Order: sequence, then C-alpha cells, then structure tokens
Amino acid sequence: MGVRGFFLERFLNLCLKRDICLWDVFSDGENKMSLKMSIKGFKMVRGAAYKTRSKVTLEKRVGLPFLIQKYKKRKAFMLGFAGAVILFFALSSFIWRIDVVGNEKVSSDVILQNLSNLGFKTGKLRFGTDVYYLQNEILKKEKELAWIWVDIKGTRAVVSVKEKVPAPEMVDDTAPSNIIAEKDGLVTRVIALNGEAAVKEGDTVDKGDLLISGVVDLGESGAKYTGARGEVSARTWYSKCGEFPLVKTEYIRTDKKISKNTLNFFGFDVALYIKGEIPFEYYDKEEKTGQLGIGKSFFLPISHKKDVYYEKNKIETKLTTDGALVYYGDIVKKDLDKEIGENVKVVNKNVEHIMQKNGKIYIKVTYECIQDIGKKVKIENGG
Repeated sequence: MGVRGFFLERFLNLCLKRDICLWDVFSDGENKMSLKMSIKGFKMVRGAAYKTRSKVTLEKRVGLPFLIQKYKKRKAFMLGFAGAVILFFALSSFIWRIDVVGNEKVSSDVILQNLSNLGFKTGKLRFGTDVYYLQNEILKKEKELAWIWVDIKGTRAVVSVKEKVPAPEMVDDTAPSNIIAEKDGLVTRVIALNGEAAVKEGDTVDKGDLLISGVVDLGESGAKYTGARGEVSARTWYSKCGEFPLVKTEYIRTDKKISKNTLNFFGFDVALYIKGEIPFEYYDKEEKTGQLGIGKSFFLPISHKKDVYYEKNKIETKLTTDGALVYYGDIVKKDLDKEIGENVKVVNKNVEHIMQKNGKIYIKVTYECIQDIGKKVKIENGG
C-alpha cells in the first residue's frame, strides 16, 4: 500500500492511536512511503488520511481471503483445496513416526515391537495415549530398562529410555582368599602386599597354580587366614592359526552406478522404476531413506527409499609366500588383538608359515606378552 502527503508522520501517529496495525513501513522518498495493513485496518484508515490530507493507494492484495475471492468461481480448485486442508488436519491427528533414543543394549526394534504389542505404533491417534501404562508394561518385559518415557510432538513420538547399569561387584578384601594363576606363564615379577608369595621370579606356572597364599604360617602359633593381595606378572603366549588361499580376491568399485527409487504410501510400496534386475555381476548396495515432513515434529505417512548400486570388478592376484604372510598375517593379528584385550602388553609378534597345500597357505601368529595373571579365589572351609 502506498501513502503520499506532507504529514506522513502525523498520519502514522493517528493510525497507531486508532489501533490500526501497520508493518513493513518504508520510505520511498520525500512525502511518500509504503506499508502493509490488514483488511480491518484499511477500512479504518480513511479518517487518518482525511485529517492529514494524505492519499492512500492500494497497490497489492495478498492473503487467504483474497486468494479465496480470486478462485471462488473455480469450484474444482476450491473443492480440491478444501479437501487438501481437511486431509492435512486429519493426518495430523495420527502418529506417523516413532523414534527411540537413549538405548544401547536393548535394540530399538525390540522396544518398538513391545510398544506395538501394546497398541502404540505408527497410525495411532495422537490423543488418549496413557504414557504411564506404556511405561509400566514395557519395564515389566524389559528388565534391562530402568526408565522409559513417550513424548508426542506433532505427528512424531520420541521414546526416551535409560538402561540399567549393573552394580559393581563388591570384593571383601578381609575375607580369607588366595591368588591363583589365571593363565600359564613364566613369572617375571611378584609383589605380595598381603599373604605369602608361593612363587618367585623365573618360575613356570600352570593355570590354577597358587601364586599368593592367604594362609600365613605363624610357626608354633599356627596359621592365620587373610585376604591375599598383590600382583604377579608373567610372560604369556597367545597364538592363532589361519588357512587362506594363495590367490587374493579383491572387489574394486568402478564409476558405474544405478539408482532405484521407491515411494511408500501408508505402508504400501510404489516402485518408481521399470527394470528390477541389477545389470552388474558384482556390486555394493547403499540404501538411503527419508520421510516427508515439515520441521522436526510433523511427519506424513509418505516415505522415500533410494537404493544405489555401485558396480565392482573382481580382481584376483596370485600371492607369493612372503606376500601371503604379510597380507594374511595382518588379518590374523587383528583377530588376535581383539581376543587378548587391552590390559595385556604385547612385547613380541611372530608370523610363521606352517605349510602350503592344495593352493592354500597355513599361517600361525604368536604373541609374547607381559600381564598380571593373578586371580583372587575365596578360601572355602578355612583351608
């Protein structure tokens, strides 16, 4: 809307005094400005214009009332528009997306299945959900959960959970106990903080042998039972064998790929492609999914899935014995690293070629380590 006159400031003050809402007010030069106002304000502005001898010009009409006025003669359009509005509000009354957060041990699929069994799933009405009932029933079935809550915002429900943390094992250091070997090894150091050492540096021990005794000899006074404490370090060995082909097979991606798109309406898939077969002999597949929504809280029962297939070429390479030891040795080492854990210090690694037979090579990897091999066990029946 445009306004021309010599008393534009007074015009604005009169509009404000009469509660005429104005916004986006800009000066277009001397004695001229542009602004926006409501239909109600436009009907009330004539008095302010008359008193300030200003000329008000309607430049553009925007908004839903004018849109309806413009298309009121197009019945099909108006019916379609009204149907879309009704459908929009109808769909907004249901839950179309459920997300689970805070879980690590208990899978989201298990939690969602339990909720579904209780009647809480996508397509359910947003209203009338008894959150406390869901909470109590889920906690009865899933013993690893300590807390659960369902927060419904728009057409999205966020299921927040907290898992139970196991209580730490209580160790009574005063109870009579021995320390025994948890693994075979060659003793490298003995530190007996409480009790009597049963081995010394250089001794070879087997699993289950006594390392530090909780029975202390007091001579003529007999013996005293105590809780053994200390550390016994030993040199230990871990080994792992593997059987591998002398022909290494690798799959290398090329620059070729194809995509297949699928739309899902209310649980029904609609393929947006004609040919279903994959034109590649070897390929990788990546899946990308998304759900139609507005913002973070309003989702519709329409989702899109895009499967991307990347072509791969199969490449076979014949390995020499030394090459096989290096290539497959690293594979066995990674497996062995996972088995021994983090509290074991590896001091030496050895990869051995055992034999070759029928186009395969047999490899053995051995780790020489230093670790604490002690394990506390309770002395039963006083001995």
